[in-house]
Amino acid sequence: MGVDRTDYIMYGWKLPYKIKDRNDDIIDLWDEKLLPYTEGHKGVDERLIVDGMCGEYCVFGISIKTGGDQYSGWEFEELKIDELDSNSLIKKYSEIFNNEIDEEPKLFLFSHYS
Repeated sequence: MGVDRTDYIMYGWKLPYKIKDRNDDIIDLWDEKLLPYTEGHKGVDERLIVDGMCGEYCVFGISIKTGGDQYSGWEFEELKIDELDSNSLIKKYSEIFNNEIDEEPKLFLFSHYS
């Protein structure tokens, strides 16, 4: 069995694997309504990266950059994070997870194994 690695730079939140909605119910991260975000459908800006193998966490936000293949990594590139709209992302979080978040999005660099 092989393992694939994808490197991400994302603007958003690192969340617990068991996210709760405003009713304190655990959200099914594999629910059909979340597929556009977990699968990265065309036209969907936000991503939900779910990691149940390496620490049980997920990251929700905007993918700024996804790394190259597992051997070459990234080319040198300037990132334009000042153009990101945190208010829009906070609103989308509330809409998707049926809950409010009280912290500003952050910038994350991480590797995801699947």
